[in-house]
Amino acid sequence: MEGTWVGSFAGAVVLAVFLYLPGFLVLGASRLSKPIAAACSPLLSIAFYEIFAIVLAKLGIPCSWWLLFTAALLAAVVGLLCVRAFFREEAARAGKAAMRGAPADWLSLGLYLGCGILITGVFFIKNLDGPSSFAQLYDNVFHLAVLQSFVETGQWSTLTVDNYGALTGAGPLNSSSGFYPAGWHLLGALLIDCLNLTVPQAINVVNGVLVAIVFPASMYALLDTIFPKVRSVVRFGALAVMAFAPFPWKFLIWGPLFPNLASMAVMPSAIAVFLLLTRRGIGRRGRLALIGIFVIGCFSATATQPNAIFTMGVFLAPYCVGRVCQYAQERGVGGAKVFMAGAGFALLVLLLWTTAFVLPPLQDVIWYPRSAACSKIQAVANVAFLSLSSFSTQLVFAAAVAGGVFLLLFKKQKSWMIGSYVLMAAIYCFSISSEGFLQHFLAGFWYSDPPRVAANMVLCVVPLAAVFLAWLASKLQLLAERAHSALGARVIAIGVVGVIFAVGAFAPGFRLIGIGDISSAFTEITDITRAQYSLANGVLDEEECDFVEKAMNLVGKDEVIVNAPHDGSVFAASTKGLNAFYRSINGYRPDSEKSESVLVRNKLNEIATNEDVRRAVRELGLKYVLQLDHGEADARSPHIFTYDASHWRGINAITDNTPGFELVLSEGDMRLYKIIDE
Repeated sequence: MEGTWVGSFAGAVVLAVFLYLPGFLVLGASRLSKPIAAACSPLLSIAFYEIFAIVLAKLGIPCSWWLLFTAALLAAVVGLLCVRAFFREEAARAGKAAMRGAPADWLSLGLYLGCGILITGVFFIKNLDGPSSFAQLYDNVFHLAVLQSFVETGQWSTLTVDNYGALTGAGPLNSSSGFYPAGWHLLGALLIDCLNLTVPQAINVVNGVLVAIVFPASMYALLDTIFPKVRSVVRFGALAVMAFAPFPWKFLIWGPLFPNLASMAVMPSAIAVFLLLTRRGIGRRGRLALIGIFVIGCFSATATQPNAIFTMGVFLAPYCVGRVCQYAQERGVGGAKVFMAGAGFALLVLLLWTTAFVLPPLQDVIWYPRSAACSKIQAVANVAFLSLSSFSTQLVFAAAVAGGVFLLLFKKQKSWMIGSYVLMAAIYCFSISSEGFLQHFLAGFWYSDPPRVAANMVLCVVPLAAVFLAWLASKLQLLAERAHSALGARVIAIGVVGVIFAVGAFAPGFRLIGIGDISSAFTEITDITRAQYSLANGVLDEEECDFVEKAMNLVGKDEVIVNAPHDGSVFAASTKGLNAFYRSINGYRPDSEKSESVLVRNKLNEIATNEDVRRAVRELGLKYVLQLDHGEADARSPHIFTYDASHWRGINAITDNTPGFELVLSEGDMRLYKIIDE
């Protein structure tokens, strides 16, 4: 099934089982409604896999799909028994109804999954250049290499992430392993080990499942929890959840930000659990159980991308302030004291935020340099018209969001959601239009990066749009009832609103003759996806892939080959299995790189006359040199954009006539040399 669409489909089914079965065994036995339990299941499953991967790494035991899956199932069975025992006593039954929230609504969950699968198929899967296509973007150098390393070593722990695989210890760096939130990579490793998929194929399957299934289901849990008695709002959310261009679509085609994609896919369900545990009447045991689920959910989100915790904090802060005020009123506190209680809690949140802001481990992220990209007025306009993350304005979606804001203000219901929206919007505006302390204080946890901050707004805009669409459908239904039965009027109203929103949100761009082009965010998503996931537009092209395979067949897959990674060979290492010596495009610093590697990068071409170079080559066990852009050492275009020719002059200076090297294979501007060490 390697590299086939059948294999990709099988991988999607298998990954869904991996993500949902262990978690649902536990949550299905709780007092949560079954659809909510199903939607939240990845929170537990990912935690199980990550914890066992860490334990196995500590014990020195290589991970495998069957070992992790079996361990997760056993943990789930134990959890199931504990949950049943925990809720057995009659004292817990009083909280059953409140903890469940709304009655089980499989239809709504099905709508979210249906929309998710359909829209993901149209705008992502359909535009891939084959099941093993991949985006040759900056962040993907690391993601592909880490996943390949997982496959080679069997070490899948987030505490010892490494991108040199079996070459660890014999590679160019003194140490290449450390902590990295690798929950997303672990899912890919499970698939590759189970079904023998290619690394890029597994990545596409993981991302497809996250976007088509996990994220819509997670958002269903959130909307069902916020609006437990308003089915129409929950169901219109199924259409809106996939229509916001900055997330999940931006993360697939820019960066790419795959770990962030995973964390934000599961995060809404963690928020839903928090909202449930703060409800009245759920009972002590129910609250304790939900606290446990929430903590595990936070661990899962952190294991994929820690900034999810700060996103949840921003979204939930207004809700918590409102709950504190409500609690104070219920206790008989009135007047200014209620305001003081809310203000006191808000100050506590600010104190926690400030404490995190000064933590030493986060300083490199928080103070990542970022220039202002537009004026503050333009930033506000971007928010108002949803022209975010460099996509065209989403006017229909923006109108629905504005309508939702006005409705909640008018009805004085769920007003905390407006507070969350304003906070998210303010952080975005400062991230894109300012520089200095405020930019980093507010947006630093997301690298002060406007696309990442804009993506956070999906938590706010989808519920707000759903509120307006449900209201609009109800008004149209009243008008239609004059000419039709109540059922017919309802179908007409829902259909009209759904079609208008779908066309406005997903329709392709077009040209009005004599007026100009009408752009579309989803046309841009389609075009960029096709371009990014095609070898024709990458640093590593199809001819170079063929050359790499010929080279590997000549020298064997175990021979270490010296390469200048920016010429595309870094991608060949993780997608074609090339045993490349350099598997990263950065990190070559005096404090981290071996002195032998420095000699190779700078002076390998002098091997015939430089004894130090010969000694370094012997110690590193190097026998071959690969060049994919021979003769273009000073050209920027054939290389990854961070390329600096001066860092690789010892490799790029080798020619067919350089003493100490024998030409083994040559095609166009591609070369394979054997090192002659005499």
